[in-house]
Amino acid sequence: MSARPNYAGPRRSHTTEKFKDHEFLLEKLAYQKAKIEKLSVKLTKLKKKVIQQNLHRIQLEKEMKKLTGNSVLIRNCLLCDKTWKASGQHRVAVLKCGHTFGNNCIKKFVAVYQMCPGCEKPAKTEDVHFINGL
Repeated sequence: MSARPNYAGPRRSHTTEKFKDHEFLLEKLAYQKAKIEKLSVKLTKLKKKVIQQNLHRIQLEKEMKKLTGNSVLIRNCLLCDKTWKASGQHRVAVLKCGHTFGNNCIKKFVAVYQMCPGCEKPAKTEDVHFINGL
């Protein structure tokens, strides 16, 4: 009998460790994927809620216009409901579609959703412009 080194033992151990590491990474990946899907569903629900609230406000504005016969200017941001400022971060801003918001609010919204929260038309942060005198 010759004394041959036993290579099968360490190889199995190394292979088992690799398999466990691979298994762990797959589980971690599955967990992260599930977490992303859950957050995506939450984000979609929040997006729909914001859009519904804004559509409701726009409808109220249209109803007021019908009742009074003139245009009603809502002086609050449709996203945060705070009063616009003449200057600063919450200065009134408008998108190409004509909907108005606080500058900071609309820039953040458009950066994420790439659309107007009032009418869902495509929008970019470059489309946000200031309105003077409001």
